[in-house]
Amino acid sequence: FAPHNYSSTFDNTYLNSLNKFINDPQTSKIIFIYGENDPYTGAQPTFKNSNCLKFIVKDGCHKSRIEDLSDSQKQEVFKQLSTWLNWEVK
Repeated sequence: FAPHNYSSTFDNTYLNSLNKFINDPQTSKIIFIYGENDPYTGAQPTFKNSNCLKFIVKDGCHKSRIEDLSDSQKQEVFKQLSTWLNWEVK
């Protein structure tokens, strides 16, 4: 959406810091939900941390939420939340 003659460069500083934060073993209890058709999904961080969860909503967009996940994905989210909170989440 920039003017036709505008020149820009990609600054990966933020993405690198996000990757570092997400993959730090001390980072935990975060659930990432991306929509399959959301442009931000293309810039999602590299995800190797087993203390956090990531889901992609099929045919989803930027407004994707837990309610948009498949039934099996929802069950996984609720099970993990119940464990983290020590409280049953349905």
